[in-house]
This record gives sequence, structure tokens and C-alpha cells, in this order.
Amino acid sequence: MKPIRIFISSVQTEFAQERTALRDYLRNDPLIRRFFDVFLSRSELSKELGHKKASGQLYNIVRDLLDDQMIAYTLPDKPRSPRQKYQLTDKGRTELENLKSGNAV
Repeated sequence: MKPIRIFISSVQTEFAQERTALRDYLRNDPLIRRFFDVFLSRSELSKELGHKKASGQLYNIVRDLLDDQMIAYTLPDKPRSPRQKYQLTDKGRTELENLKSGNAV
């Protein structure tokens, strides 16, 4: 069964703490993680990597991951949308598991 994707609007800044708490809860609960995918925007991805804002290097990496079909847009028909997020594809999930187990190609 494919996990269900959840979109939490990032338009209202007053809910930033709630979004972060929900994201962390979904990511860290092993049972819920089996049923739900958590996906990130470029700015969220940048913050997760410890950067203050998205850099040119991050844009290049995201483009390469999209080209390699490791990640996909959550809004494929609107690639320039400010609400655009990214999610792992099946290929990306497999590669991530291989990296974690030391069997990366």
C-alpha cells in the first residue's frame, strides 16, 4: 500500500510551530510513517540541512534528483508554484534504503 500524502498549508505563518510539530510527529512515529508520506518544500529542505535559505547548490541538487526520478513534484502540473513540495519516488525510497543499509549503487 502506498502511503497517503498529507499537505499542510504553509501560508499562515502563525501555524509554523504546529506544522513543524505535526511533521516531526509523522516522521518519528513508526506506525504512522507506514501510512503517510511527509514532503518538503525547498526552503524546508534547506532548513532541514542546516542552511538559513535555499542556495544555488540546493537548486542544482533538487533538479538532478528530479531528473534522476529520485524525487517528484507534489504539484506536477505547476512546477513553479510557491506551494510546490517534493516527495520521494519509489526509486528514491529504494535508493535511500540501500544507502541506509550500505548497499548503495
